[in-house]
Amino acid sequence: MSWIVILGILFAVLLLTLIIVNALQQYKEKMEAQRKIEKARQKAIIDETELILAQSGALVFPSQLIQLLYLRVHSALTQLYQLTNEEKLLLNKANIEQQINKLEAVPTDNKLANFKMADDEQTTIHQVQLLKKLHAIIRQEQLKGNLSPQDFSLCDNHITILQLKININSSIARIQTSILLKQLGSARQGLTNAQEKLAILAEKLPDSSFVANLQEQLNTLAPQLEAGIQPDKKYKVDDIDELFQPKRKW
Repeated sequence: MSWIVILGILFAVLLLTLIIVNALQQYKEKMEAQRKIEKARQKAIIDETELILAQSGALVFPSQLIQLLYLRVHSALTQLYQLTNEEKLLLNKANIEQQINKLEAVPTDNKLANFKMADDEQTTIHQVQLLKKLHAIIRQEQLKGNLSPQDFSLCDNHITILQLKININSSIARIQTSILLKQLGSARQGLTNAQEKLAILAEKLPDSSFVANLQEQLNTLAPQLEAGIQPDKKYKVDDIDELFQPKRKW
């Protein structure tokens, strides 16, 4: 065998080796990138869920919902440990398991009637955002088979009622402001919207003193709104929104 043939074979072997090494390196980099993405995803799930759990008392979550959130954190910790082998994650898992066992032994006695509105707008906005995320979470968990139809219905109804309560209460504050500013079109629209949502809430919470209180507040706002509908001396219109309507052709 001539030295040219030998060199050719060696070159081919070297080239094949380089291709294999390069392919393995690319595969390793791809797997590492996917691992980092999955690690970040599981951490985000843990952070998001713990943030919601921190509001479980203020938002009077039922035991089924709290347990679901704990199990979601536990699952994420398990997957995160498989990716990182960090020992502290095992301790976190053990703490979550203790919380779940405690909850199963002594369920929470949270009731919607105990829910109290936040005192400031920032907290209210934060709660609204959390409830929106929570709605998406329970749908995901139901699709995964982690939430029974009965528990899903209970949790979904609980979240919906809280959203309605917060929405109506916030609407009342905005209506009052609109009346004071003579923004009567906005006030009227807000009143109609609040009354529609209150009707839905009344169906979910019949004979509720909270609903009765909201209805009384809306009934008080209605005559205030009507009393505020007076023609403006300059524009001769009864609603500031009409200033933005297309001009009539006579």
